[in-house]
Amino acid sequence: ARKVGIDPKQVSHILTGFRNMGHEISRRIEDALGMQPGAMDSPLLEAMADNLKNYLAEQRADYADEIVMIPFIDAQVGAGPGVSNGDERTLDLHQYSRTWIDRNGLHAPALRRVKVVGDSMRPTIFDGDVALVNTAERKITNGKVFAFIVDGEARVKRLFKQFDGRIRVVSDNPDKLQFPDEFLTPDHMPEMVGRVVDRSGKADL
Repeated sequence: ARKVGIDPKQVSHILTGFRNMGHEISRRIEDALGMQPGAMDSPLLEAMADNLKNYLAEQRADYADEIVMIPFIDAQVGAGPGVSNGDERTLDLHQYSRTWIDRNGLHAPALRRVKVVGDSMRPTIFDGDVALVNTAERKITNGKVFAFIVDGEARVKRLFKQFDGRIRVVSDNPDKLQFPDEFLTPDHMPEMVGRVVDRSGKADL
């Protein structure tokens, strides 16, 4: 691109078949590389270009099969006080490896990414992290981290079922004076959103 004096994006478009090279660019390449006039019109070069385009198309197709796009929704879960959410529209999409999803026994359409606010789940989940929630897993498993809704507010905590029917809500933050355990009674059960299966963020970096 530097030698020919064109935008690198044009080179990418040419190589991927998005646009044709054109007579002018062909002549500029010949001049820049000291080639004979008309050399870029050679059938051999055209065949090489076609092979490259086909190869890149195949690579993109193979790569696309290995990638799953998971929505990042306009919702927050509180690691501490609960958070009220409005319209949970999709803000963005994030790439996950299909191999990783399959290896963890997950179903891609059931996965959602949400932002975590608050410090009660440090050092497992930090304020500002993004949690990957498996909405297909809503049955409480003791000791696992879940996103859930109580009194209209979304929260993220580690949950434990008690023998008396209550649910113990536990923060991972060791400061139990600020983040004591809570108990939800059978007449005040949470609306389960799903289990947190992954997190991403800068933590304390």
